[in-house]
Amino acid sequence: FAVVYLLFTAVAMYISFQLSNSIADRIIAVALQMEKVRSGRPQPMDIEDTGCDEVGVLADTYNYMTEEIGLLMDSQKQAADDLRRAEFRALQAQINPHFLYNTLDMINWLSQSGQSEKVTEAIQALTRFYRLTLGSRDLISTVHDEVTHVTLYMQLQNMRYNDCAEFIADVPPELDSFSIPRLTFQP
Repeated sequence: FAVVYLLFTAVAMYISFQLSNSIADRIIAVALQMEKVRSGRPQPMDIEDTGCDEVGVLADTYNYMTEEIGLLMDSQKQAADDLRRAEFRALQAQINPHFLYNTLDMINWLSQSGQSEKVTEAIQALTRFYRLTLGSRDLISTVHDEVTHVTLYMQLQNMRYNDCAEFIADVPPELDSFSIPRLTFQP
């Protein structure tokens, strides 16, 4: 009887030890996966069968939560990008009309005073300026295009204010093809 009792006790202890290790291992796996959230974007657990117990429900819920957080993070990033584009376009919209009205007023004055060569020069500079400003919907431009943009702006302003400012662009040619955000060099 004592041997059978010891045998059943040993089997029961072995089964309880295996069961507790199984549960503990799954809980530790969930906890370690949750700990990884501190260092970056949450990733779903790679578990084929989570089971129907509390630990399985916890793992399934964690996986659902990581998917939802991922979607929210993507949505937030897209909203931030959209906001940045809208702010850029609003800035462009503020700059363009005021500058255009003043330049057209200057061209009108040049025309009325009979300075046809300066009218032609101003119209060509204005056309090139707006071709660079409005020609592309990209938010990225090259250093060369941005320097040209500011140079044209300064040319038109100097025509308007009788060469009151000097603009020197000292940019090494090897930087000309580098990409930068539009309107980085604010006129």
